[in-house]
Amino acid sequence: MTITVPDSTLTAVRVQASEAWQVFTSNRNMPTTLTDWTDTVTPDGHPALTAMAVGPAADRTVRIFTADCHIPLAWPGDTKPAFDYSVPGRTSCVWRSRGVWVELWVPDVPSVSVAPVRPVRRRLLTRPGGRLPFTRRDKAKKEATTA
Repeated sequence: MTITVPDSTLTAVRVQASEAWQVFTSNRNMPTTLTDWTDTVTPDGHPALTAMAVGPAADRTVRIFTADCHIPLAWPGDTKPAFDYSVPGRTSCVWRSRGVWVELWVPDVPSVSVAPVRPVRRRLLTRPGGRLPFTRRDKAKKEATTA
C-alpha cells in the first residue's frame, strides 16, 4: 500500500531539508553541496526524498549534520535525524518530516589497510653534543678571581 502526500508537502519538506543543509554548511564553512533530490517510495509505502552529499569531506559533514542539526518536529510522527546503514555502500542521515522520509547520504569510503610504521630508533649520545651541559662562567667573575 502506497501512502500519497500532496505535492505541496513534498515541496515543503524538500525546501526545509535544503535550507537546513545550506544554513548548517554555510555557518560552519563546509563546502559540501547536495545533488538533485530524488522522489522515491520506501518499502513500506511511505514517500521519501533522497539526495547525495558531494564535496570535500562530505562524509564528515553528514556525520556532523546528523549530530548537530536542529530540524523542527512540528507534525505527529516526525523524527530527529539519525544514522542509517541499511543500504550497503552508503552512510545516510535520515529523518521524517510531515510524513515524508528524508535521506542525505554519502558513499562509504573503502577502508585501506595501512602498513605499520616502524618507530625511528634514536641513538643514545655517546659524546657531548654542541651544547655544554653547564652554563659558562661570566667573564667578569673570571677577571675578578685572577686579579
